[in-house]
Order: sequence, then structure tokens, then C-alpha cells
Amino acid sequence: MTVLVPVDRSENSFRALSFAVELAERLETDLHTVHIASGETAGSAKLIERIEDALEGTVFEDEPEVVTDNRGLRASTEIGTKILELVESEEYEHIVMGNHGGGIIGRAILGSTTETVMDGADVPLTVVP
Repeated sequence: MTVLVPVDRSENSFRALSFAVELAERLETDLHTVHIASGETAGSAKLIERIEDALEGTVFEDEPEVVTDNRGLRASTEIGTKILELVESEEYEHIVMGNHGGGIIGRAILGSTTETVMDGADVPLTVVP
């Protein structure tokens, strides 16, 4: 089994990363991290460094991936769709994501990116508060 953890700059996604590390260690499976962005920036480089720091000392010290889309990903639903495309193309078997607050009650619980992934995923999804 391979676990995918989409990571952004939020503390929620880093809590999900910590949970995913424990899960993958216990299941003795692979773990991959990804950041979805419109393009690579200095902010992306700092985020990758933060992910690498979070993975330091674990068996998952692989290079975090930045997936860019030149069309510009403006909406959270577009990012969620990109995550689903990645899950399908790379054949990931489990997704672990943090939740995000939003403007309306339904999205305040999960966040629109997580909601998009939850609605479209064909693999198990663990949402970490």
C-alpha cells in the first residue's frame, strides 16, 4: 500500500502528515508527500524544506514532490481534482489529508479541497482534524 499526503502551509496538513507517518510506519507501507501549486516559488521551496524537516528521522525521508499546473489553480476544488488525478495516475491506495475551515458551515468542517477529494476518491481517505 502507498499513502499520499497532500501538504499545504496549514497546521492542519502538518497534523495530517504526522498522523500519516505513524500510520505508514505501523502498516509498514510507503508514504509520499505532495504540494499542489500553480508554479514553483520561494514559498514552495520553504514548504518543501518544512516537509523535509517534519520527515527527518523517519523512514520516509524521500523528496517531497511539488506538482505544478501552468493553468493556475485558483479554486480549492481545482486542487482537489488535481489530487484525485494524481491518486489515479500513480495508483495511490490511501489518502491522508487535514481539514480546513471555510466560509459556510459545510466547508467549515472539511474544507472544499478535502470535500472534493472525499466526493471523488476511489480509495480510502483519512481526514485528520
